Amino acid sequence: MVLEYIISVKNAERRPWKMFFLGLIYTSVAIPLSLWIFPSQASATAILFVVIASLPLVLSLFRHEESEAEAGHLKHHKATIPFFVFFFLGLVLAFTLWNIFLPNSLSTLLFAPQENTIAEITGDAVAQSAGFVTILLNNFKVLAIAVILSLLYGAGAVFIFTWNASVIASAVGAVVKNLGHAAIGTGLLKYLLHGVPEITAYFMGGLAGGIISFAIVRHKFGTKRFYNALIDSADLTIAAVVLLVVSAFLEISISPLI
Repeated sequence: MVLEYIISVKNAERRPWKMFFLGLIYTSVAIPLSLWIFPSQASATAILFVVIASLPLVLSLFRHEESEAEAGHLKHHKATIPFFVFFFLGLVLAFTLWNIFLPNSLSTLLFAPQENTIAEITGDAVAQSAGFVTILLNNFKVLAIAVILSLLYGAGAVFIFTWNASVIASAVGAVVKNLGHAAIGTGLLKYLLHGVPEITAYFMGGLAGGIISFAIVRHKFGTKRFYNALIDSADLTIAAVVLLVVSAFLEISISPLI
């Protein structure tokens, strides 16, 4: 209950930079607890603890955004993007620091699933010519999952960007462990360059699903308010698709050069 009330939705939207520190706090509480309580399942448990702490705030945000959408205030969602981006950056930095400074045995235990995911993605995109299509299709799949999870579970997409934050942290940690602590800036830049637009797209997809979810519960199908929410969600999803194309291009053409 304590973590849920650190910051309100209105405060977070007015000062989105505070979400960065919230990401740091949630992760830095979740990781020691997961290693202590469920060491054999530390990775999944840490993700779960972060998601549980985040849900009340994100659900309140989705409820607020659905109210704006039903009234036709389509431009209001611009305020939610910094909210999620700062939160995501806080998660990435916290996961990265824990990955780097934990003893190797604990770090391996915590990030083994993420390392396996990175190996699978790398293996699927070995051929540079096929890399763009492979990455783009995978990103579209994750976007669809974000929309569906938020539609069915309200803020289920929180799991998607928490998991992605831990995967990026695993990749950055590998760079730092190979090249030294001075490489942390390079490692973060390498993966956040395409990671930020990619995760922003997932935020937008999750927001779209959340808006539809609340609209279904609160409004009768076919009403003007429901229609406004549906159009708003479609706009968000289209914008998310465009961002994923940009992200895939950056991941293939620019990030490898860093």
